[in-house]
Amino acid sequence: MRKIVVTFLLLLTSLEALSTQSSFTIGHIDHPKVAAIYKDLIYKSYQDIGIEVKFTQVGTEQGLKLLSEGLTDADVVRYKAVTLIHKNIILVEPPLVSTNITLYCFQSEICNESILSDQNNIIATTIVSLKSSENRMPKIALKAQVMVFDNHTKIAQLIRNGRIKYGILPTGNNALPSFTDVKFTHFNLGQYQAYHVINKKHQHLQPALSKAIELRLKALAENE
Repeated sequence: MRKIVVTFLLLLTSLEALSTQSSFTIGHIDHPKVAAIYKDLIYKSYQDIGIEVKFTQVGTEQGLKLLSEGLTDADVVRYKAVTLIHKNIILVEPPLVSTNITLYCFQSEICNESILSDQNNIIATTIVSLKSSENRMPKIALKAQVMVFDNHTKIAQLIRNGRIKYGILPTGNNALPSFTDVKFTHFNLGQYQAYHVINKKHQHLQPALSKAIELRLKALAENE
């Protein structure tokens, strides 16, 4: 821990004049883990390189559009696939988290990959890149219709109201709170890494920010 603290101090000292922008606007989606863990980690990482940040909640697709157009400066955490779809968005190593991508099914006898290949099925998701056949993540043969929503609670409501039967969502080791009802079954589609992302106009910050995030992740792991 002492080594990490010393490195933080050295990093801050050497980067005081790194950015000419005094404040960053960082978007974040409505997700429990983002709010509980990653907003704070990203806030502290920017502080470590001498930049004050403010956060604004954004929609899943809206947030990427704002970031791509430079109307926000960064987004707390997104999947790598968004950088393939939006050329003005670049990721910052290292990955913040590895998450499971889970198919949730409501009152369904079958809950597996076959759901994805039926073009009559409608699947709700918060993962924008599922709509892109070229850069789709996860890499699945998806023929079902895809609808993107801003948060998982909205999807849970639609499913419970009988509007939609299926959802694909990022989760941790346990099912999302809105999907713990016994009427839900789920199927793991794979694990993917998610990163902090910035507009490419801030590319000069990438090395320092990467180091700051790496140190904060190490400190977080030591405190668990």
